[in-house]
Amino acid sequence: MSEEDITVITDIFGIEKESEVRKAEHRIRWIQKNHEKLAQILSGSEPSQEERYPDWYDPPHDPDSLVLQFISSGDMNDDVEMLRAHGNDNQNGYWLIPPEEVGGLDPTEIDNVTAEELQNNLALPERPKYISTVTVPAETAMRISTIKPNFGQNGGWPQVELETRLSDDAYEITKTFEESSDEPRGKSP
Repeated sequence: MSEEDITVITDIFGIEKESEVRKAEHRIRWIQKNHEKLAQILSGSEPSQEERYPDWYDPPHDPDSLVLQFISSGDMNDDVEMLRAHGNDNQNGYWLIPPEEVGGLDPTEIDNVTAEELQNNLALPERPKYISTVTVPAETAMRISTIKPNFGQNGGWPQVELETRLSDDAYEITKTFEESSDEPRGKSP
């Protein structure tokens, strides 16, 4: 993409960070290669205002990023594996970590990632207790964008938002984090 193209896109979508347009370009190429179609491109501020998010929910998308809506492919790759960081009661959720090739994590290389790193880069309110591998079936509507700072965390990693929940059997815990030494263990004296 030329510098002129980047400038036009930042102007059209009201994005201040050219780096976010470059990330979107990389993500669009990933969608083109691995999925059926790119359905829509939005500025990060547009979907954050949708009624689907509860009132207490801070806008999840970085307003300076592009949100790409797409459908997972049934022909090219069949099911897609992604990851989800979660606690005890929220394994089945809408927010996933995309593959490494678009800035996320490879499911086979999660041994060195820490709960603290995930909490910060995914802007989670609490440290996750688990990572689950998620098998996303073909024909699933999704969005990919950049995570904005939230809950006192930096964010910045890519996130995939599912349009609808998957079945519980799509999630399989693949890593359990040990309790950190600063977490309470039982009752205090």
